[in-house]
Amino acid sequence: MPKCFIRITSIPEGEAPEEIRRAWVGLVLPVWTTTDGRDGIIQTGVVSGKAVPPLKGYVVDADEAIRILGKSNRKAKVWWETKALKSGSFTFSEKWCEIVPD
Repeated sequence: MPKCFIRITSIPEGEAPEEIRRAWVGLVLPVWTTTDGRDGIIQTGVVSGKAVPPLKGYVVDADEAIRILGKSNRKAKVWWETKALKSGSFTFSEKWCEIVPD
């Protein structure tokens, strides 16, 4: 069961093309856990695989997030499935999200 749900409110930063990142805006995603950026959760670029500065935010299941994304933007879903490095999770900064009230 998800810890909570978030709505993406602004374009996330990252290595994906802007139009692909823009596709997240407005989506509601279930949250696995939160991160304060200092808790040892390793965060890497989705294309390069290089370590990125840790984000304070929300960790979501990558497969579930891509499935939800595909309902509204097939092109973005295909990009994540074919161009991005495989990952078990995505981290969305609290700067790009809001908690969805129960």
